Amino acid sequence: EPEDTPTAVPTATLTLEPTATLTPEPAATNTPVPTDTPDPTPTNTPTPDKQSLFDEKMAEARNYADNAEWNRAKTAFAEALDLDPESSRAYYNLGHTHLELGDTSQAIENFNKAIELDPQNAVYYMDRGNAHGESGNLAAAVEDYTKAIELDPADARFYFNRALVYKTQGE
Repeated sequence: EPEDTPTAVPTATLTLEPTATLTPEPAATNTPVPTDTPDPTPTNTPTPDKQSLFDEKMAEARNYADNAEWNRAKTAFAEALDLDPESSRAYYNLGHTHLELGDTSQAIENFNKAIELDPQNAVYYMDRGNAHGESGNLAAAVEDYTKAIELDPADARFYFNRALVYKTQGE
């Protein structure tokens, strides 16, 4: 095989979301506790809401991904999706994790869901294009890179990846 012919389309670096901002605990209140409550929850200890749990799980998953602990990242991103099944970020990151693990079909499925939830995110198309390229579906890869270019024409990565596919195809 000639040295200048790429064998795989390079994958993008995992785009990680910033960690959650911690908010101070609310001050204790003097609200009376109803007498019929057998074991009242102290008013100064808030119960974590679903969003906080989701943010914590995403931070845990990102930490695993940062350390290339892909199987642990996969589990944590899936757990985050259990908490927020409408999170395009979680689907995207889970897709990228599957791509790192070599499971292109599962990666594409997760990227599809991320794109369904956030169709204006060009990076989602780029990484789905990378997954298509790795699976050998170069026509689909070109389509995704072209869509990414349409959404964000200033990002050179999209042009670069599309050019690599064209070169692989001999165009």
